[in-house]
Amino acid sequence: MSGTVDHIGMAVKDIEKSISFFKEVFGAELLRKNVVGEQNLISGVISLGSINVELMQSTKDNSVIDKFIKKKGGRSSPHIYSGRRLRSIFGKVGFKEHQNFE
Repeated sequence: MSGTVDHIGMAVKDIEKSISFFKEVFGAELLRKNVVGEQNLISGVISLGSINVELMQSTKDNSVIDKFIKKKGGRSSPHIYSGRRLRSIFGKVGFKEHQNFE
């Protein structure tokens, strides 16, 4: 199977602490951080070498990210976001885009 992973997404309670953690523990580089108003979240994208991780913090109670974190009891659960080719391959075997791998 060939293809590429575009990035991994993680819901987090505190984006600043999460960015600091990835920088200190893994030597990650912050690529960008911005507010995504229409999705009620703050997004921070970090580079871990060959893979990027998008950290997402809710900016509003009962938003999708807030509900997800509450449902998981505060634990984060990564999602894999793939490029077009990998999405096509995953589609053939029944995976959905934004598949949750727990």
